Amino acid sequence: MISRYADHAANERTYLAWIRTAISVMIFGFLIEKFDLILSHTVNEKTGEFFQASIAVELLGLVIFITGILITIFATVRFFRYKRYILAEECFLYSVKKTTLFLSSIIVFLSIFLLIYMLYEFEIDIRLGLG
Repeated sequence: MISRYADHAANERTYLAWIRTAISVMIFGFLIEKFDLILSHTVNEKTGEFFQASIAVELLGLVIFITGILITIFATVRFFRYKRYILAEECFLYSVKKTTLFLSSIIVFLSIFLLIYMLYEFEIDIRLGLG
């Protein structure tokens, strides 16, 4: 029998949840970048011109993808750190880590950027009579 099996299982479930989140974030960043690429090869029916790829959207997709990679790295470090804590006989204080605050700040920043970008695009669509 594994010593403190329930604790190890909980640590592994948390790790797998972080990995699923990281994969979802990376897929989202990839889709944002690829969708912008697809739009750049599409013709606007009203004007007959090609849509222009936006460097901001491409950078946003890349930053979101890199955020997913960072989540994976930090989750793996956290998993092994907590595994070591579980195996240790001494008590450790639980505290919020700087990495958690850093990743949360990135996600909040990206969310605000996406909101501003969507509002800007919505305003342009209204002006062009597309929305």
